[in-house]
Amino acid sequence: MVEPIRLISDTDQNRVWQVHVSLDHPWAGLDTSSQDVDVEVAVVDGKWLMNRILFEQEVQHLITPTH
Repeated sequence: MVEPIRLISDTDQNRVWQVHVSLDHPWAGLDTSSQDVDVEVAVVDGKWLMNRILFEQEVQHLITPTH
């Protein structure tokens, strides 16, 4: 299961979302069955599709600190 947590970045063709991922049947040896990840989604043929999971360092420049 994937649940959105927050929208991090939004452009015309790409978005970055922080999502919570839970595995119903995790594979043997996996430390946890759920975690939060940042994903990039893109418009492909008019549909929003997941492109890839981002590294934390890639997302840091997208987040504007609040004062």
